[in-house]
Amino acid sequence: MLTESGTSLKRPFLMIQRGIAALRLDFHPRSERGVLVRQALGTISLRAGALLIAFIASILYARTVGAYGYGLYAYVLAWSAVVAIPAGLGLSEYLVREAAKNPEPGRLRHSIPAIHFRELATRRLSQKQQ
Repeated sequence: MLTESGTSLKRPFLMIQRGIAALRLDFHPRSERGVLVRQALGTISLRAGALLIAFIASILYARTVGAYGYGLYAYVLAWSAVVAIPAGLGLSEYLVREAAKNPEPGRLRHSIPAIHFRELATRRLSQKQQ
């Protein structure tokens, strides 16, 4: 079949068929790419669900406590996010770097006191703000 311009109508149909075949390969349960694509879609859907729940919760909070209470809640939440950055003391980056250097099991046992120190420092900072 030819159109008025002389191009075949089969060409777009073949492109669609190739696209569907590629998607089937992407979602094949035994292929590495299929596993990766399904896990990525699962992660995206979980994050979208978490955002939806947080959005609904913020509407419920605002309706429950009113404008002033919700403003106060948002203020405290924002400051806790800001304070959490230095409160970590770079520990998570340190643990990732050390684990990447030598991934032996149980090698990071010496870092457990650092984790406890971080928790104590965070508690101390939160008590001073109250």
